[in-house]
Amino acid sequence: MDEPMEQDQLLDAHLDQALTAEESAGLESRLRVDMELAGRLEALRQERLLRQQVWQRMEPTELQTERFNDRLKQRMQTRDPWRQRAGVLRWVSAVAACLLIGFMSGYVNRGTLFGPDEPAGSSRVRKVSDEAAGRRGYHVSLVDETGQVVATQTFDTLEQAQEFANDVGRWQATRRQAQDGHMQLVADEF
Repeated sequence: MDEPMEQDQLLDAHLDQALTAEESAGLESRLRVDMELAGRLEALRQERLLRQQVWQRMEPTELQTERFNDRLKQRMQTRDPWRQRAGVLRWVSAVAACLLIGFMSGYVNRGTLFGPDEPAGSSRVRKVSDEAAGRRGYHVSLVDETGQVVATQTFDTLEQAQEFANDVGRWQATRRQAQDGHMQLVADEF
């Protein structure tokens, strides 16, 4: 055991109480005889004590730990309002998206709200008898795209009323074809 490295390792193991009983007894008998080895053991004890003191000084005190925890809590609380704001923004965005979808579906489906019995821009024939005013006949009501009556025409006979309603229906059909881009040649009607 002439090498200082091996001696230091043996002395460290002795200070850590990691030696067996035989090794520890042999080392203690050597320490009584070899003063240089005993001095080296004392130096290692002092270095170890100094390291312990340094590490103890580096550990935070209770006050420092509390201050650190308080600062950490404050920083976490400053992030919470942003989370709340983000939640509100998500809710508002969802409502806006629903409204947009509703308006867009209404726009796409405009003019298709009427059933097969009464298409948009159609006319209705109904019999009216107003004995008090002395008027009897048939009313033809013209309806716009929203289903509102925009005009009413009165006829004496059912045939006249139906002929007028059919004429209006044909006119509206050709108007829709022109708007949709489906032009019909005049020769196709003959």
